[in-house]
Amino acid sequence: MSVEKTLLQTIGRTLDHLIAADLTARGVVDALFEAARSDALARSQSDPRARQEPAAGQAPPSLLATVAGALAGRLGQAGPGTRAILATGYPSRSWMFDDLTETDGPVGVAVLARVLEEAWGVVPVVVTGRQLVPVVAATLRSAGLIVGTLEQALRSKPGPPAAAATAVVPFTSNQESAVSEAQALLEQVVPALALSVETPDRAADGNYHNVSGREVPPRLVAAAHVLFTEARKRGVLTVGIGDGGNELGMGNLAPDLSRWMEGAGAFLARTEVDLAIAAAVSNTGAFGLAASLAAAAGRPDVLDRIDVGRVIERCSDAGAVEGVSSRVDPMSDGVPLALNRALWDLMRFAVAKGLKGWQKL
Repeated sequence: MSVEKTLLQTIGRTLDHLIAADLTARGVVDALFEAARSDALARSQSDPRARQEPAAGQAPPSLLATVAGALAGRLGQAGPGTRAILATGYPSRSWMFDDLTETDGPVGVAVLARVLEEAWGVVPVVVTGRQLVPVVAATLRSAGLIVGTLEQALRSKPGPPAAAATAVVPFTSNQESAVSEAQALLEQVVPALALSVETPDRAADGNYHNVSGREVPPRLVAAAHVLFTEARKRGVLTVGIGDGGNELGMGNLAPDLSRWMEGAGAFLARTEVDLAIAAAVSNTGAFGLAASLAAAAGRPDVLDRIDVGRVIERCSDAGAVEGVSSRVDPMSDGVPLALNRALWDLMRFAVAKGLKGWQKL
């Protein structure tokens, strides 16, 4: 089923509101979201200079619908069995632990992977730091995916027979070998898409930083920015999702954020992607994109089979911490489990009703 662009924009605007709601009162999401929306709209135009702001009384274009529309266009061309690379895994409390990450990132990737697999017939391949593979694998299973080897995942589609398979691939942290490893992985997978959710990126000083500006040891960080840079060179459509400006893909927004966020220049990401999504929480941004992709495929039923609460709980049970308190609690950057479920339910409702259309008996 092909969904008309105007309808997708209508659904997308509702989802935009949900991912941009500043529920934890950080005070930066408005600037982040508007920068991402303006950037995505400009980059999606064949001639960005010709872009015009909406006329008075006209609703602005949706960020999520713009990104989902671009992804759907690429997936529609590629057909079932195409591959996508997804990256995640932000080291946490890295001054003490080597194998600790947050729930924010792996959960969003798992939800995106499930929607891409079921609604679009994609083989999702997830890359992360070597030490984070067990947590990411457990999170993917909780979203209903079979985690196998890369070779098994690549054989799982298009079928028949087919399998709901994925793979978690450890990617090097070594900058010297990252280019050759990226090239080898891209040649093996041949992805149409590459999506990042809450993945570290290098700042202007060449180091990785958390949102507080504290350096993250490079030996713990998968050099995913190299992988995405190489992917763009090959024409792979790349998307980055973040919530603080220091994540892979937020380099698109760095010029604006440097002006708006006092002292942020020290940790802002520098790697650009084709399209960036900024949200109050990266997981919420990923949920919104997943819902938009389900809408674009005309498959709202897929969203009903994903239990976001279960995914967060299993990620936490596997050892991931909640990003604000750094405790092993089933939350996401200060957003409680029940509220994550509520946000997902609102997204499911918005997609289902949006596709059906407003009706009064």
